[in-house]
Amino acid sequence: MKYLEYLKSKEKRAIWMRAFHIWQRRPYEVAPLKQESHVCSSCKTEYTGNYCPRCGQAAGVGRFSFKKALMLFLDVWAIGNRSMLRSLRDLMFRPGFMIRDYLRGMQSAYFPPFKMFFLLAAFSLIAKYGIDLGLSDNKNSGSNKQTTAAPADTLKSDSSRVEKATAILTDVLKGDSASDQQATAVLTDSLKSDSANAKQATAVLTDSLKGDSARAKPTTADDFLKKTIEVTDKLQELSKKGNKEAPLVKGFVIFIMVLVKLWDSNPTIFALFTLMLFSLPLYLFIRRSPYIPDMRYSEFTVALVYTSNVYSIYSIIGSLLGSFIIQLIAVLMVFVTLKQFSGISKKRLLGYITLSVLIVTIVLVALFTLTIYILYWSVA
Repeated sequence: MKYLEYLKSKEKRAIWMRAFHIWQRRPYEVAPLKQESHVCSSCKTEYTGNYCPRCGQAAGVGRFSFKKALMLFLDVWAIGNRSMLRSLRDLMFRPGFMIRDYLRGMQSAYFPPFKMFFLLAAFSLIAKYGIDLGLSDNKNSGSNKQTTAAPADTLKSDSSRVEKATAILTDVLKGDSASDQQATAVLTDSLKSDSANAKQATAVLTDSLKGDSARAKPTTADDFLKKTIEVTDKLQELSKKGNKEAPLVKGFVIFIMVLVKLWDSNPTIFALFTLMLFSLPLYLFIRRSPYIPDMRYSEFTVALVYTSNVYSIYSIIGSLLGSFIIQLIAVLMVFVTLKQFSGISKKRLLGYITLSVLIVTIVLVALFTLTIYILYWSVA
């Protein structure tokens, strides 16, 4: 109820936003040193503080409990690591300020960027494809048995009726009118039962297809990605028609298809690849930013890895929730991160990003043109 009052009142909303902006800009505060003296359990060194200065072991080491064992297990996946949770929180709500604090030396408070990148890449694959325990194969085999049961029964009943009809038709050829009437009745029943079995088999197959389509019902984001892949496939078909006349189009379409498939398979790697592709011209524009006036390219690379991690966090959440809006927010957060990190105004940063995209596009087109024409004329 207290938080609802902040949403209803304009003045309270302004107070809350002001407090949030202050929290965003405030660096992480490390816990004060303990004044108690300790003896390290590992190296027997006497010291005062939170950690042993000789081996680095924490002062609060005690006997094992279930909670401690669980935290050690989660720490293997970086979930139990406090710096990981803190890094995820700050990357979601104050990404640019956190990156700037990290580059200024506050590195022990946050999870390393490259370790986080590979962990998020793994989580991205799990969110995209799930974990296959072999149950899907059993379900598919069960559905296949169900769909083939009706056609198999139909074939068995058909063969018995064919044998019976063949025997009676043999009698007909011998000149038996009673057998003629019996044969006609058997064939009529056979046709009726065949149509019924055919309808039954068709119904089973239709239900199976409906179940498969329901299970594979795409989300809005998947629809958008599917349409993008269809467009690239059409472009590829158009480029094949040109053959000799359009080698540049073929190369450009192949490049676009590689990017789209990379985006589909793992958005984390796609984000890092895309950011690194535009990193050099973008660095030349913002290397003398207000917040970091003497920024190095290596520092900018670390900032881009963290920026791709920001995109990955929101993209994974969007994939798990099936929300296309959250995935759009992931793209927007890249711009927000660069804005907070550099301190450049929104219009200037947007202009720098646009110019970087144009420069990289022109360079790639020129390289594609040169490479494809060299390969084309060498083969021709």
